[in-house]
Amino acid sequence: MYYNPKVRVTLGALVDTIIPYTPGLASRQGAIQAVGGLYSHVDEYLIWSLDHLFFNVPLASPTAELLNIASSQLIATGAAGGSFNPENFPFGSTFAALSQEDRLKAITLLERLQVNPGILPFLFHNNSTFTQIIADFLNRLTVFCYYSEWSGYGATPFQFEKRKLEDIPISWKQVRYPGRAYHYHALRGYLVDKFIE
Repeated sequence: MYYNPKVRVTLGALVDTIIPYTPGLASRQGAIQAVGGLYSHVDEYLIWSLDHLFFNVPLASPTAELLNIASSQLIATGAAGGSFNPENFPFGSTFAALSQEDRLKAITLLERLQVNPGILPFLFHNNSTFTQIIADFLNRLTVFCYYSEWSGYGATPFQFEKRKLEDIPISWKQVRYPGRAYHYHALRGYLVDKFIE
């Protein structure tokens, strides 16, 4: 699927901040534990969801702009403590140019409504409630996708009628879940001879 490069880079940076690639875990817990959200294409899921789940109004682009505005404010106030190159904003994405720590600060500005609501893009403009909802939703949706079966759909994730698991999802591998099977051992209650209150 094609998406505006600035939107893709901005929301990809968000995913990489929330669920980063963590090579330090590989040596201690196995390579599969190091896999981040970008490897699982969570950014594609996030963009698609933002464009299709709210009021039939595409929100991926205004949400990316929301993150970039918060990042610009963070830089302008001198609160961006991490290293960034002011001449190297990928596709014009201020958010992607920040360190992961500073990206979290930018998201916090949105959650706390510490960004001027009058300069925010359509639907967020002077709408503090919706701004907070989306800021919170970004984290939840990213984590939800990463720990779902999304990464196992291969070439069929957006073909809802034909979608099928083509591989074992990353999160299933991480927790050693063998997948659905008949007669799979699972807790179906407790054997109780006599119930006493």
